[in-house]
Amino acid sequence: MKLSYKNIPARSILIPVCILLVGVGVFFIGAHSYLRWQGNHYFGEVIQITESGFVLSDAKAHERIIDTDKQTVVKEGVRTQQDGLQIGDQVIVVGEEKATGHIKAVLIRIIEDRKEDGLLRDESR
Repeated sequence: MKLSYKNIPARSILIPVCILLVGVGVFFIGAHSYLRWQGNHYFGEVIQITESGFVLSDAKAHERIIDTDKQTVVKEGVRTQQDGLQIGDQVIVVGEEKATGHIKAVLIRIIEDRKEDGLLRDESR
């Protein structure tokens, strides 16, 4: 007995194929977002300003040397910060670790220190 596909409507094939393609697309978008945040980013407080950048102290008391240049973007909220960083600023740094152990910053986000409001978890407890 020979199978015939002439009796199967095209809609019965197209709908599952479209659903499959949308599912694959959603998977890849989710994977891209996940991997983006698994990259090199560092959170902490600016404790020293240097000629080539600054020193960042994280919650585990690690100090990291962050190098900046003219291509480094500094943002505070949606605005690009032109005044630079100050000691005590809480920041998130996105960048790559170099062979020297320094972090080459691509993007720095200044975030509001909200410990006084009780919105940040106090690690000392």
